[in-house]
Parts: sequence; C-alpha cells; structure tokens
Amino acid sequence: MTMPPVMEVSQLGVLSDTPDFKPAGESLGVWRTPNFPGYLFKKYNAEVCRKVDPAVLDRLIQQPHVLSDPSEAAFLAASTSWPASRIIEQQRTVGVIMPEAPPRMSVNWLPRSYTNPTVRHGPIPIDYLAKNDDWLEQRQIPRQSAADRDALCRSLVRVACFFEQCGLVYADWSYANAFWQPYEHTVYIFDIDGSSYGPRPHVFTSEFEDPLTPDPQPVDNYTDRYRLALLVGRIITVRRSQPDVKAALAQMAGPVPQTLLAMLSGSGDRTARPTLTQLAKVLGVLALQTKPIDKTGVGGWRPTKGQSGHFAPSRPNTTATVTSPPAAPGWRPRRDFKGGRPTHPPPANGGLFGGRAVAPPQPSDRSEPTPVLPAFRLPPPPPPTTTSMRTPPTTSSTPSPDWPAKIGGMFVIAFVVGLLFLCGYLIF
Repeated sequence: MTMPPVMEVSQLGVLSDTPDFKPAGESLGVWRTPNFPGYLFKKYNAEVCRKVDPAVLDRLIQQPHVLSDPSEAAFLAASTSWPASRIIEQQRTVGVIMPEAPPRMSVNWLPRSYTNPTVRHGPIPIDYLAKNDDWLEQRQIPRQSAADRDALCRSLVRVACFFEQCGLVYADWSYANAFWQPYEHTVYIFDIDGSSYGPRPHVFTSEFEDPLTPDPQPVDNYTDRYRLALLVGRIITVRRSQPDVKAALAQMAGPVPQTLLAMLSGSGDRTARPTLTQLAKVLGVLALQTKPIDKTGVGGWRPTKGQSGHFAPSRPNTTATVTSPPAAPGWRPRRDFKGGRPTHPPPANGGLFGGRAVAPPQPSDRSEPTPVLPAFRLPPPPPPTTTSMRTPPTTSSTPSPDWPAKIGGMFVIAFVVGLLFLCGYLIF
C-alpha cells in the first residue's frame, strides 16, 4: 500500500470516539485507520504538537530509502513499525501513521497464571525474555534455548545497528518498546517516530538508565549502546538487574560477553564503548547495507514547503523469506564533497521533540575505523609546456596543408625578386 508522506487526518477515515490503544508517553492514544487497514494513527498530545519538527519527521519517514536491497527493506519492515506518513490538521502536525505489528507476531499465551487463567492471542512483550524457562512454560510460552535467545539477539542487534549507521538516536531501548516471536525468534520494534538525528533531551527508561549519562544529560548514540547492550545481556543471561547481568557476563567466555561488558562499562569513558557494528560482528550479524546518501541524509528526498510531491514506497511483504544481505561494516553517513561538517547536522532544537541544542559527540580514537567512499573527481589536466604556451592545440596527428598561406608566400617572393631585377636594370 502506498501513501503520501504527509496526509490530512481526514484522509484516514472516520476514527472511533475512543482510541483502540490507551494513551502512553507523548500520545493521546492510538487508533486503527479505516482507510488504511493494518496501519495505526498515533495522535500526539498538545506539548508534542508544539515541539515536533516536521522536517526531521519527514526525513525519518524517508530513511528506509537508503536500503538498496529489497530483502533488506523487507527485513526492516518486518522488524519495525516505521512511521509511514506525517499526519496534519489545518497545516499542523498532529501525529503519524505507522504499521501495526503483523499477525505473525501474535501467539496464544497466558498473561497471568491465576486460578481461572484466560488465554489471549497477541504479541509478547520482550520483557518476558528476562524470565527463565519455567516461568515461560507457566504462561504457555515455549522454552527458549541458548540458540533461540541468540537468534533473537541477532535480530535485535541488526535493527539497532541500522539506527546507529543512519545517525539515529532511538533512546527507548527497554522492555516496553519491542515484541518477540517465540517460534520464529524475531523481534518487532515500535515508537520509532520519537527518534532524533544526533543527541536529544534525556529520555528516562526505568531500569535502563546509563550511569555515565545521568539525567538531565542528553542521550546520544553512546547511551543507545549501553541500553541495547543491557537488553541483549538480559536476554542471554536470563538476569534482570544490571549488576546481575554484568556478573553473569563476566562468567561467560567468548567475544560476545566481553563486548557487552565493554559496552556496559566503557572503563568509565562512555565514548570508549564498542559500536553496535562491532557488536554485530561478534554476533555474526550481517548488518543492513546502506547506499550513498545525498545532502539531506536520505537518498532521493528533498524537503519542500508544504506537502512533499512524491510518495513513499509500498510496504514490503513482511511474510516473505528474508535472505541475509552482504555486510557493510564501518559504514557512516557520507560527508559532502567539500569535506566540511556533516551534511545534515542535528536540528537546533535537539531532535524531533525539542530541547536545548547539543553538540554531536565526537568519535573516539579507540572506535572502529569507518571507511568512507571517496568522492569522484576528474583527473587534472597536464601542465602546459613552454613550447606550447602560444601554440593552439591540434586535433589531428597529420596537420592539413595551409594552401592560402603558401600561395601568399610564393607571391611575396616573386614580387621581391621582380623588384630587385627592375632596380638592377635601371641602374645599369
């Protein structure tokens, strides 16, 4: 289904009087949209409507276009509720429309094991992966082996790596913003519309607070590395508290627990934390391969005054088999050909939902080297020689004879000879 990147709220159809999902955080609620089955309308509260930056939101909506491989786009669509259109009312941004979790994410399970338990059919919060197999079994959720948990972490890190490669700060890595599928061992991440390009005001996440990024310090990609590492660590150690996770990781051998420990501590230096690309490598994850982007940060997208004139691509089939694309380690957003500042710096208000301006973090010397594709340049012309400074270049290896010049020269010679002959005759 295709839809314009900006739509009037009236185009969604007649919405119900009450939201289909209760309000939380920055929204007044989430509604199913009659005119776009399978999509949800998230309506912002008054504070967010005042602070939201339409240009940043439009850029975020177009961000998946940097994926050049259809299978990679299909994986991203199957793993995230990426916002598909900005919704306006009287030229004022009031929310976004985004895909609902696909049916394959819903399974039968017991939310609670009371005396008269009721089986429900729906997605499972990723929070439950911090529980052991006995607890899962009590809720009719399949036991998860170490290999199952590893597959879930690989799916999670693959998405997170794409965020970091695009310069996005998600900040909401926690148990509340993702579902998981216990049979396919995949994840589904939502609430992406709040992401920012560059640092953003502090986002509090219960039990996921970074000790090296205390409130009110802005959150950034270094914060994301900590929170994602804690989430992955909780999944593979089946521990909940941060001290328990670190203690369990310290008893495990191999590059994965070592990398996670480095991301959780950073030896007191948050900028020394391994990147998500490095974590993907040790997990054996083939990162999503992005393509070169233009000065806006998104291939083929240009901000225009008012509604954009082009349409977002249709959402790929999320039930298709997704093949693993080639890896793209060390990718980063390309800089312009003049070699100056990043071509799309963070907005002055700190991100999508405002806040004070914050300088983007500088890469650490200890970070993984990130090669950049060189800009194409024409070879310089050869320097002119002293013998050719006044001579125009020829276009043929065999110059054609200049007959007018030759005839004129012969005429001059004949005239001079005749004049000398006449002078000699008159004298003698």
